[in-house]
Amino acid sequence: MKIVRWCSLFVVLACPALSFTQKNAAPTAEEVKEKQRKVTAIVDQLATEIPNFRLGANRAYLYAISGRHICKTDPTRAAELMQSSIAELTSAQLQAETERKSNQPNELLTSQTTRPRVLNTIAICDAEYALQSLYKTRPIAVERAMSGGALKTTKITNSNGNNLSIAQNETSLELAIMRLAADQNPERAIALLKESLKRDLSSETFTLLQKLHAKDPDEAMPLTNEVVEKLTQKGLLINGQPNAQYISLAIRLLAEFSRTKGPTEKSIKLELSQMRALAEKLFTAYFDQSNNNGYFQPSTLIQFAEKLSPGYIPRLKAQEKSNLARSGRQPGNPALGALLSSNPTAEKLISEAKNYPLESRRQLYSTAANKLADSGDLNAANALLNENFSDDALTNAQESLNYFYAHRLMLQGKYPEAERIMGDFPESNRNAALINLAIVVFEKDKVENKSAATLILDKVRMQMAEKPANQNEMSQLMRLISAYAKIDTPQAFRMTEALAPMMNELTEASVLVRSFQGGYDLQQGEFLIGNGMPFNFYPEMSVLRILADSDLDRTTKLLDGFSRADIRVSLKLQLAENISSQR
Repeated sequence: MKIVRWCSLFVVLACPALSFTQKNAAPTAEEVKEKQRKVTAIVDQLATEIPNFRLGANRAYLYAISGRHICKTDPTRAAELMQSSIAELTSAQLQAETERKSNQPNELLTSQTTRPRVLNTIAICDAEYALQSLYKTRPIAVERAMSGGALKTTKITNSNGNNLSIAQNETSLELAIMRLAADQNPERAIALLKESLKRDLSSETFTLLQKLHAKDPDEAMPLTNEVVEKLTQKGLLINGQPNAQYISLAIRLLAEFSRTKGPTEKSIKLELSQMRALAEKLFTAYFDQSNNNGYFQPSTLIQFAEKLSPGYIPRLKAQEKSNLARSGRQPGNPALGALLSSNPTAEKLISEAKNYPLESRRQLYSTAANKLADSGDLNAANALLNENFSDDALTNAQESLNYFYAHRLMLQGKYPEAERIMGDFPESNRNAALINLAIVVFEKDKVENKSAATLILDKVRMQMAEKPANQNEMSQLMRLISAYAKIDTPQAFRMTEALAPMMNELTEASVLVRSFQGGYDLQQGEFLIGNGMPFNFYPEMSVLRILADSDLDRTTKLLDGFSRADIRVSLKLQLAENISSQR
């Protein structure tokens, strides 16, 4: 496990070297136009496929996302697509109500996934229409939950807990769309914000208060007091269980009150007495929920107590210690953290190590070895490790040192030396390190170093099987293709096209297994497209975007080679999204 972690660290450490070369200037008008042309072309292709999907949930989502991608360039067509989306959603919900007695649960009945996703997608372009559609498409179960829950009964039922969650989710959805509607319509902004704040509280409430305060502080003040009063009176627990929405809102309000503000900064006005009462409600909920402390950050609560109610600090610290003991975790060592954060010399770390427990010395000696290597004394670093580690721990420590030293050489531009050390890495990590080196070499000078970077990738390719035998080999091959996409795009095209038949075979085999297992994400033989790609053996979107930048027609032809429409469309959707979001 340590080997894998250190390899991951190596790759992460290399990222800063890349970040300087990956910052792009603001796109020109022509580049923006070309980007939108590509997105529109993909949407046109999607439009021919949407009617062929069996699931109404898929058609609803696809119409919505297609409209969102063109709403700025073709608002009339986008509006038509979004209207088709709501029509498909309504039809799918009616069918779900008709079939509600079947054994297969349907998330459309309680608005768990498809409806929020469709409405949020539409709201990005037209929040007013999304808000109208929210009320129009609200399912019966959601209406019941919003009106107060299940019918009163003397019989045991699971409905009440479910209804609470359903109502909270619907409230959050409504407020989020109201917030977008206020942003998109300045003339109605204040009215919408005031109306939304009179609804039930949710995690959106704080953002709405901020927006209203920025537009009209005089209107915001009484509503802010009303929100805090309501939150304090309601409390943060429902039926003895934490109310995540209320806890989140309480923490955000208290954090806003506690933070240091600039002398001229305009911020939400919060009353001291109300904040103290709210903080005490939060502390009480924390003490009552000793088994549900995942909702609370003790360090944050202690900061609130220091500002508002210092008398709670000893009990909060005692509760934090008790929670750590119950979970089997140990509190961190402040002295060790202070030592490591002081940027000590290798000699200081070595001399201090004897004052710490054996397990803490591992980190101290490893850090000291890195510092020795960083100063150019690799022999002393290895000697230190040999003196203080043994068995597998020594192997892991030496490999970690090699990763660190290779990274140092790479940043210094000593690429051949770095490549030599990487060549001795364990097989599981060697290819990833060499691929990363090739990218760094290429980014240093994309003209002069292209041949050298390509040569490194070619060496890696020679060590890999052309047809991967397992998931790990497929992941490594995809990582290599990703690097080729940046350095040698034609080669990336060829490798991806050669893998397409195997990806189709893997997909069909996986579909067969999932169908047999009865997975929810596969219905009537289709994957729910809004859930994203169901498999991880397809090219990354960053790769497809680079390929599309090079040759959009060849890229879409490549995607058309995937036999299943749900996979094909999912990839095209994500490609359109990736192109839209790139600078």
